[in-house]
Amino acid sequence: MGKIPLCLTHFGVQRSPTLSAKHLMRRLVLDKIPTNENLTIRGVQRGNKSSELCKESEENVQHLFFSCYVTKNIWDLCKHNASLPL
Repeated sequence: MGKIPLCLTHFGVQRSPTLSAKHLMRRLVLDKIPTNENLTIRGVQRGNKSSELCKESEENVQHLFFSCYVTKNIWDLCKHNASLPL
């Protein structure tokens, strides 16, 4: 198993990146990521529905993983540190 990029250790990836990636992908496909939007749908009341990262848009899976400028910076950092073609 290769070295885990430092940028991923902030997100709790410590053991098997392959298993963690599979688990994350399954949760993404099933829309089981606990975003503000999903928590509201499940009855968890949150005062602010905007993204905790950028405060600019409603937090949902699409925004959190693909369109948030903060997330894009994180992906770019991971790509640079791990030399991955993301």
